[in-house]
Amino acid sequence: MTAREMEILNYININKIAKTDELTKVFSLSESTVRRILDRLERQKLIVRFHGGAASTSESQNNTAVSARFNIQNKKKELIAKKAAEHVKEGNTIIMLGGTTVYYMCKYLKGKNLTVITNSLIVLDALKAEKSMKIVLLGGEYNNDEAELRGSLTSNTLQRLGADYVFTSATGFVEDRGFLTPHIDSIELYNMCFQVAKRVFMLVDSSKYQKSDVAITARSEDIDCLISDSGLPDEAREAFMRKGVEVIIAE
Repeated sequence: MTAREMEILNYININKIAKTDELTKVFSLSESTVRRILDRLERQKLIVRFHGGAASTSESQNNTAVSARFNIQNKKKELIAKKAAEHVKEGNTIIMLGGTTVYYMCKYLKGKNLTVITNSLIVLDALKAEKSMKIVLLGGEYNNDEAELRGSLTSNTLQRLGADYVFTSATGFVEDRGFLTPHIDSIELYNMCFQVAKRVFMLVDSSKYQKSDVAITARSEDIDCLISDSGLPDEAREAFMRKGVEVIIAE
């Protein structure tokens, strides 16, 4: 391993997660050089690559669950995110909750005049340089697994806000239970977002269909629109539509 590779590996281990453009600035390297170094570190199983950066695999540093999901079903997530972004118009106020599918919307929103309310640090990082946007970061307790803020402080802040749309996701969904998460402490946040937004979009790829989890973030009646991919079975589409949910398939 070269000295520069060791420096970058140490930086990633210390910071747990690092974006490619961040590494180019810190180490005064070209983007192509950084990518080659990250490729070599990944082949040695010293880091985990994700879209736009890398995360530590050291036992002394916990990988964020969100970083590990960047390369899972990423093509489907891109299609879903692009379709979701088409609903956002100039001047809108939107809530973007944490998760990789919602994060993928960011590049399709750039350049628009928007107010973005979020608890997600990866969304903040992707949009913070946008001069046409007003970014409102919700306060709260930092959750390392999801790189987001949550808790009573987050929910209390939302009570004084309003939005045109909320974009969120889930780890699993089934017709009878709804949309699910392993994070019980996020239920209050989801419910508050649904109350303050005029329209709720749920972005979930078809691989999450029929997957269960411990907590319900939303029932079908809480959702206005479900955006998924062509892998979602026809019977699932029809079941959600019967419950009053608009179903959009991103292709």
